[in-house]
Amino acid sequence: KVQPHCFTFSTPNVSSSSLVAFYNQQVKDTDGNIAANTYWAGKPGLTVDFFPTAPNDSKAGLLGNPVSIQNVKLPAVDVPWLERGNTFYIQQLGGVPQTGPNIPGNILNPPSGFKQTLAYTFALLAAEAYHQAQHPNTVGPGAPGFNLQALVNYNGQPFAFIFESVGTVVAVIRGAITWQEEQQITANSSGVNGNIVPGSSLHAGVSTLYGDTGNSTFRADLNAAIKKVLAGSNKQLFLAGHSLGGAIANLAAVDYATTANSGLQVAGVYTFGSICFGDVIFQMAFNAAIGSKAYQIVRIYDTVATAMLEPDGNYLMLNSPVVLSGLLPREENTYHSLNGYLQLLNPGV
Repeated sequence: KVQPHCFTFSTPNVSSSSLVAFYNQQVKDTDGNIAANTYWAGKPGLTVDFFPTAPNDSKAGLLGNPVSIQNVKLPAVDVPWLERGNTFYIQQLGGVPQTGPNIPGNILNPPSGFKQTLAYTFALLAAEAYHQAQHPNTVGPGAPGFNLQALVNYNGQPFAFIFESVGTVVAVIRGAITWQEEQQITANSSGVNGNIVPGSSLHAGVSTLYGDTGNSTFRADLNAAIKKVLAGSNKQLFLAGHSLGGAIANLAAVDYATTANSGLQVAGVYTFGSICFGDVIFQMAFNAAIGSKAYQIVRIYDTVATAMLEPDGNYLMLNSPVVLSGLLPREENTYHSLNGYLQLLNPGV
């Protein structure tokens, strides 16, 4: 049977060698060639899209012909949901993405205490965190006046990045950058009993990574790293994060606010497209403990941030919601990329 041609992009390397052999034998064109191509934004020496496993590392798990994009270029903002999106692949393959309306960013009814300049600065630091996780020891966007002081690992990979300025320490937690992290952490959304907020139900992946349940040392390691950077100073502590990282930042914030021996006081929390991860009991405890100092920035069309929101999902949004409107002339199709948040929060635009 002759199969139609199949083209996939940013496809995870999840298949066994036996499935690959069967697939490649069956999916043939009229000339008997494999009728499927898996495009991957990377080339030897430079991986840009980390969601698939690099074809030059392991061809066994990719269906069809693995095709790396040899002229791939690292974008100015090195973040995963941009780099695996439709717009990025169109550009890297030599096409011109469709241009839509350019509507400047606008904060709808900003809550008391919210500062757009801080939000933009912390979004820059979140972009730097992604950059250092994907391309360490290279120059990322950074933020003026802030220096990276410490890293905190989870499963051997850097997940939290602690930056310091003259008067501020910011712990930034990144989101998933590989399909393994997306599947095993972000998509692991079944409920588990929370310990930080007794009686609550939490997203299993978020709870396990942070160390509220399970054997993770991330909770203790993050606490110790922040204290080390803060030692001997009276600098303000902020927490920030994007996507999964926003959920971890929120969980750490309520931990520090309600655990008597945490030894840390949070001045504020800024998250960008944070996934929903707690039930109504957790929501009430969070809002009472720190909701007035936490700012959950969410784009109107962000499909990932709202995917697990009740009633379709299991969880609720936290205080204080900050609705970010606006559109870039070239959008990726989830509206979840940190790049979108960063561009629309820019006070200079």
